[in-house]
Amino acid sequence: MKNFTEKTEQQYLELSCNLEELEKIKECIFRLPVDMGMKKKIYLVCDEIFSNIANYSGADRVQFGCNKNVDKVNAVFIDNGKPFNPLESKSEKDFENFDTGGMGIMLVKEVCSNVSYSNPDGKNVLTLEFTDRVNDGNI
Repeated sequence: MKNFTEKTEQQYLELSCNLEELEKIKECIFRLPVDMGMKKKIYLVCDEIFSNIANYSGADRVQFGCNKNVDKVNAVFIDNGKPFNPLESKSEKDFENFDTGGMGIMLVKEVCSNVSYSNPDGKNVLTLEFTDRVNDGNI
């Protein structure tokens, strides 16, 4: 039985929109107290999100946070780029059409147990949730 008084493990980073910053995100994720398979899936998704922010949003700064609660991991990206809600992306593409873009957002939606977006005060806030039971246990 899990201890529900377990302390939350939380980490927070201030980043420039430079792909070299991915290493800091990776280090942050790989310090989380979860198994290696989960860490790799979280990093795969976070790599995709950060790359999209750095390459397409026009943002100059990104805030990244991740934390482990009792039964889930949350990762949050906050940027000052142009508004973009990935949940409104309607691109349901076949794998053969991956080179036209949009496959990364599909991957994010598939791997995460929950994704939420908001734009308070002109900042993009994307929250990603990962659980041990993503997609009926197939994480």
